Amino acid sequence: SKVFKDLTKKLNLSNNDFIRTTEKRHNIAVTDLWTKLLNSGDIYLSKYKGWYSVSDEAYYNIDEVIEKNGALNGFVFQRTEIVGGRVLRLENTEFEAHSKQVISSIGSTPVPIDGVPMKGELYQWQNNEEGRLVEGVYGLGNVLTGKGNIVESRRNSKQITPNIIEQVLASPKIPADGISRIMKLIQARWDAVGYGGRYADWITAKRPAT
Repeated sequence: SKVFKDLTKKLNLSNNDFIRTTEKRHNIAVTDLWTKLLNSGDIYLSKYKGWYSVSDEAYYNIDEVIEKNGALNGFVFQRTEIVGGRVLRLENTEFEAHSKQVISSIGSTPVPIDGVPMKGELYQWQNNEEGRLVEGVYGLGNVLTGKGNIVESRRNSKQITPNIIEQVLASPKIPADGISRIMKLIQARWDAVGYGGRYADWITAKRPAT
């Protein structure tokens, strides 16, 4: 946040307020809104079945995933274009990426990770043009640009995604011990927030009291 505050002075910008999502007042406002949505019935618990991504908090259609021996083995991608404000899929542009790796987004101000060097509040990337954080670990969008701007994030994602698909997903380079370390970091994060592996149970337990 200090980077952005200092930037406003350098650019001679003015603003009425400056708030971070980690602030108590932000938490109070979000909790109040969530409670009102629960009470109005706009948020409710239901049952769904399919391929679910915890990090994306979304289901994938059966034609978007590749299954092997009952496990997720990759994704099917398709190019799109925006016409009249609507996103349209382009026919005959599907391509597959086989991998057990999962790449998720992180906010523009990331949480420090042991072993990953920092540059101020941001990660110190080995190669920004390739989106390489450390050997075998890639990122794109806000976490790479550090700008928190959706337009810049989309531009960066379009530039970096082909590289990740071609160089990483198509031929994973993370050794077994590297994957083990990643899984330990994930488990540590799960333990820190009390997540046991079932999203429905976790969100029910974390639901604000009414």
